[in-house]
Amino acid sequence: MEKIFKSEFFVTLAVMAAALFLHKIFRVSDNFQTIAATISFLFLIPVLYIKIILKKPLKNFGMRIGDFKKGILYAIFSSVIFAAVFYFLSAKFDFFGKYVVPAHIVDNFTYFVYREVLVVGFFLALYEFFFRGFTLFYFYDKFKSGIYAVLFQTVLFLAFLALVNSFNWSTLPYMVMAPLAGLVAYKSNSILYSFLLSWISILILDSISVKIIIDSVIK
Repeated sequence: MEKIFKSEFFVTLAVMAAALFLHKIFRVSDNFQTIAATISFLFLIPVLYIKIILKKPLKNFGMRIGDFKKGILYAIFSSVIFAAVFYFLSAKFDFFGKYVVPAHIVDNFTYFVYREVLVVGFFLALYEFFFRGFTLFYFYDKFKSGIYAVLFQTVLFLAFLALVNSFNWSTLPYMVMAPLAGLVAYKSNSILYSFLLSWISILILDSISVKIIIDSVIK
């Protein structure tokens, strides 16, 4: 039994690493291929592995309502920490002067809504499933330690950003959110609340950034 556990453990690690690596090296030429590749490597591969190899229901990996009260409570707690971090970064390091948003969402509200709902929401949902769902809950099930699971999925997410060369001011919110979203998912036993926390937080940051840019143009 111990041998089987070790085999499954390292195979799962290999599947996670392979999915992220393939996502990095897969060549895409347009937005459709980018979307298809991201769905394939961050959603379909984990789902097929969970259902066919692990033979477990997706609800074991955060795909459920979970504990509503804890989800809301920890989401609020995490949002306060997130806001405090970026208030400090804005005051001390001019975060919003370095945080880049696409120019077209500044000029057109329709594009802003499209980007925040369909683009940001879409990719955040996939990240939540892969890192907070597949990764966090797999390791939580093995080690029975939420803290270790939260830390591991955070490290894996940072490694993913390093792999795709995305360490910059624009991805900093996602880095800060990784452990906070992990905490919310672990405490609520669901990725629903961690997704909502991540999406609303990014939406607010983008809205503030757009307002600052518009105000500076008006002045």
